[in-house]
Amino acid sequence: WYGANYSTLATIQRTNVYIHELMHCVLKHVERAILKKLEMGYLFLPLWNWAADAVINEGIDANPATPSGSFAWPTDFT
Repeated sequence: WYGANYSTLATIQRTNVYIHELMHCVLKHVERAILKKLEMGYLFLPLWNWAADAVINEGIDANPATPSGSFAWPTDFT
């Protein structure tokens, strides 16, 4: 499943979205969130996801193989 705007993105931008979502799996963000919630008793999931997104996005943006202008930072997290 992907959002309606996905098909309007340029190919390289769709690739970066795919890499972003794949990295959530590679870095086991869901599993880590579950463990952290068990450890702490509570976890504010939106904040957890924003932090995970930041780690992934900075990695994509810092990669020298990422073409200039192919990655757009989100304007908000609503």
